[in-house]
Amino acid sequence: MRDFKNMSNRKRPEKRATVRDVAVRAGVSVATVSRALKSRNSVAEETYRRVWTVAEELGYQTNVFARNLSQNSSDIVAVVVGDITNPFYPEVIDKLTKRLSLQKLNVMLVNVLEGARAEDALAPLFQYRVKAAIFVALSLTSRACDLCRRNDVPIILFNRYIDDPRVLKIVCDNVNAGRLIAKTLSDAGHRKLVYIAGSTDTSTNRDRKVGFTEMLLERGDCECVLENAGAYSYEAGHQAGLRLVRENRSMDAIFCANDIVAMGVMDALRYGGGVRIPEDVSVVGFDDIAAARWPAYDLTTVRQPVDRMIEMMAAKLESYSRSRCLIENDNLMRVPGQFIARSSAKLSQVQTKD
Repeated sequence: MRDFKNMSNRKRPEKRATVRDVAVRAGVSVATVSRALKSRNSVAEETYRRVWTVAEELGYQTNVFARNLSQNSSDIVAVVVGDITNPFYPEVIDKLTKRLSLQKLNVMLVNVLEGARAEDALAPLFQYRVKAAIFVALSLTSRACDLCRRNDVPIILFNRYIDDPRVLKIVCDNVNAGRLIAKTLSDAGHRKLVYIAGSTDTSTNRDRKVGFTEMLLERGDCECVLENAGAYSYEAGHQAGLRLVRENRSMDAIFCANDIVAMGVMDALRYGGGVRIPEDVSVVGFDDIAAARWPAYDLTTVRQPVDRMIEMMAAKLESYSRSRCLIENDNLMRVPGQFIARSSAKLSQVQTKD
């Protein structure tokens, strides 16, 4: 049997402080408290300090969800990720979240599981009235764009793009980067080249391949073979490399769609086929992930301008906070990458190692 007498003597949990409690203690109106908690410039400095002092004394916490409902927006930015296993994207997300925090923005990370559609993961974005949604390593459908538009959630695509004027796209200039890689390899005397694709349905893969193959075609004296890894992963690159070994492919240079694919290819060639890199075959990747600098790979690559892309995105979000306008003129922003020469490729002396 329960001891109701003892239960009645137990200390009851303290009541959570409300905005009205703060107003009474500070001697101001509820409206003044709301303004002070929202913005320093909306009330007199003395009032601002008094309200915040009382709020801290009472342990007052803003009901963010209720505020979002009343304002029809929040200080939350959703980062929706589709391929978090690619080493490039954890680096991006780390930098991205740190930069957003400088703007006093909170990050909601949404991981879209393999095989799922982007629109299936959007419900939390609408429930929390996010300020914007940044899609990373994920292809968007028209339905997903329509859902975001109906719920007044602006979309930023990071490192990919689709043909939709409602979406702001910030990408590395993959076409010109592909052209630069082709030019650099052909200038160094390579004539039998292979392009190994990652996920063939992505704009990054498509643009890198287009730039690379078009430049080689313009040169006129180079052969280019296309190989499909099927994914941006070490395992996919390793299998693609083994296929090249089994086919006894005649080649002197390989451009891989990204670094982790290139690493898989390098290990397959060296340990599965006894191919020397770069003496027999030069290998070039794309992204410049941290592992590209490891001595085992020392990978020649193109460094994506991640810091610059994030700064451009942050500026757009800042502008949106003021004007509620995310896209002013161009909805596709391309940023040049940087060629990084290392020991995985035989190159002319015009490039320097970083």
